[in-house]
Amino acid sequence: MASPQMAQRRSPPPQQSERIELTNAPRFAPRLQTQRISNTGMTLPMSKRIVLSSDHAAIALRQTIAEHIAAKGWEVVDLGPTTPESTHYPERGAEAAERVASGDCALGIVLCGTGQGIMMAANKVKGIRCGVCHDTFSARMIRQHNDAQMLAMGARVIGEGLALDIVDAFLDAAFEGGRHGTRVDMIKALEA
Repeated sequence: MASPQMAQRRSPPPQQSERIELTNAPRFAPRLQTQRISNTGMTLPMSKRIVLSSDHAAIALRQTIAEHIAAKGWEVVDLGPTTPESTHYPERGAEAAERVASGDCALGIVLCGTGQGIMMAANKVKGIRCGVCHDTFSARMIRQHNDAQMLAMGARVIGEGLALDIVDAFLDAAFEGGRHGTRVDMIKALEA
């Protein structure tokens, strides 16, 4: 018969809970807090506030995306427009990017006819990394490898079902850091 001391030595060590470390956000978003999950190296935004904007070509798709992500627990800041009059995508992309760069919103989704023009405008805002995605793989990769905070899509290029899948891939992915962090730092240095 084993002594109580022997039984104690044989019992497995208690499971350690996952440690979450709070860190300040990068320079471009001083008010945004992130959480780093220590055993994975991933960094996730603590804020679940997301900005959406589009030009007149993407109103219906933007509104569908807003409903979809709100149902997933995100606080949606929808900058419009709400009427079909022609609007200028550079203004829409820059306004959304400013919300992300300031830390007001953790992430952003912008739309125009092709996604290209509004993405170019968003990327002119210091600290923003926005990519056009028309497939789920690219949407996942711009988050995991490029630490993109913004997603652009073209309402005249993809349908609603694929757009929602792309949004989910973007929102569910997290920056992996490591060698990718070095490359993102190189991108940031180009802005200086």
